[in-house]
Amino acid sequence: MVRGTLSAALCIALAATGDLAAAQSQAAGPASAAAGPAGGPTVSILYFDNLAKSADFDWLGIGLSDMLTTDLASSRLVTVVERERLAKVLKEQELQLSGLTRESDAVRVGEILAVKDIVYGSYVVAGSSLRIEARLVDTRSAAVLAAVGAEGTTGEVLGLERKVAAGLLAALEPGAGPGSPTAGTEVQDAAAAYYRGLAELDAGAYQAATAHFQAAAGLDPAYPKPQAGLEAAYRFLKDFKRQRERHEMAAIAASLQRLRSRVEGPFYSFGDMVRRPRDFGFADAQAAYTSDPRGYSGDSPVQAMWNMQMLFLEMGQKAVDYFSETTLADRCDRQILDLAAAAEARYPKDPFLPECLYAALLPLRRESRWAELKSACERLMTGWPDYRMASSVEEMYQTALDKLSGKG
Repeated sequence: MVRGTLSAALCIALAATGDLAAAQSQAAGPASAAAGPAGGPTVSILYFDNLAKSADFDWLGIGLSDMLTTDLASSRLVTVVERERLAKVLKEQELQLSGLTRESDAVRVGEILAVKDIVYGSYVVAGSSLRIEARLVDTRSAAVLAAVGAEGTTGEVLGLERKVAAGLLAALEPGAGPGSPTAGTEVQDAAAAYYRGLAELDAGAYQAATAHFQAAAGLDPAYPKPQAGLEAAYRFLKDFKRQRERHEMAAIAASLQRLRSRVEGPFYSFGDMVRRPRDFGFADAQAAYTSDPRGYSGDSPVQAMWNMQMLFLEMGQKAVDYFSETTLADRCDRQILDLAAAAEARYPKDPFLPECLYAALLPLRRESRWAELKSACERLMTGWPDYRMASSVEEMYQTALDKLSGKG
């Protein structure tokens, strides 16, 4: 049963200033500001209440709100109130909105936010079990339109959130299929670190926020929200050099996420998107063409995977050059190797495959993994003797032989 959650959600939201809300909106990514079709439902999602007061999962209060906001907005069927607007309006009405505890109070919130529907809820952690409950309330009548729950283990947070998102979307738009999961990461520890950082950002503890954001980025380099969070934190700290550098890395992470969604979901090419822009949420072909050329590049899954490898290579280099973040660089190298293995396993006949295999040589050489580099070079030279980078492969092969024999 959901109880006392509305007041807790408002208390958290009211703590944020307008500037902090703007930073959070940016950190949450563009999808949190996505608008649905004209005449479609508009909804606001408040922070969830941690009923058991579990310190280890306190991050879920803001995390569930943010992930649900992003997932519902990504459906393009629902307009979701941006974090910035929500925090600004609630802060302006702080005195009038204090002490709200019942479903009927949602009517007042809806009048202030000018939305028809509000989602609020709670979660309970008991040992390794997790129960999430959300309610969709009609702000005009205080009627509960839907109550959606999901139950599982504490290691299944991302999957449980998606079940709740699917239930809410079905209630808001009956007959709609499930939206694309857009939490931004499949690594729960990365999400936890990010939302802990976002809570610190709420509180104005910018240095503490950067530590959490850096941890999240190191766990999943293709997770764009931590990089955007770091950019926002450095802006508040007035460290504009690091703000610019994080802005560059945030752009890379955003492109990586788009490429990953195309590789892991039903694949579509850049040409598909330009030819049918409205199918992908763009007004016209020009908007599609200029949105993110790197994120939407590649005419086949293997080409998209190679583009991911190049972006991981760039991010790893920037991580070292800008911030001496070797952990993030090492994780990028791991992603490059994993992508090469996945490309070969899934698409062994693809003519573009040698490019992915060649990209995997670079981290092996950089990490002095000479035996593995030797084997990888032999694989390329044997399977693709006419490969355009054959001379470079031969040089790396000789280097590996020299190192293994003690000559290098």
